Amino acid sequence: MNPKLILADTDPEVVAAWRTQFAKWPEVEIVEADLLDVEADAFLVPGNSFGFLDGGLELRVQEAFGWSIQDELRKTIRTDFFGELLVGQAVVMRLPALPRPMVYAPVWRTPGDVSSTVNAFLAVRGAFLAMKQ
Repeated sequence: MNPKLILADTDPEVVAAWRTQFAKWPEVEIVEADLLDVEADAFLVPGNSFGFLDGGLELRVQEAFGWSIQDELRKTIRTDFFGELLVGQAVVMRLPALPRPMVYAPVWRTPGDVSSTVNAFLAVRGAFLAMKQ
């Protein structure tokens, strides 16, 4: 069975751009909605290599599901990845506080402009590989 990819955002311009870019792929569903409200088997959270959930979607995940999420994620990164989850790697977090698995994939080592890099591709690739395991 092939997984279905759902891209969700509340920004109409982002949603419109995705609809244009993914028009050829019916297996990609584009929805204008809050990612945390979308029915799915898992959700992807992009972030930094060290698991600090202190801004954007990462912070919203913590606010919605509990402050222990960051502690567990950082513990996993320390234990399983020697303290740093590289861009291109990902980890699937299954925690009682989460309604479904969270796939955490760094899009940058530390926050910065990655618009001219392949980081987004590497993060999504890492997420798919982690989910496949």
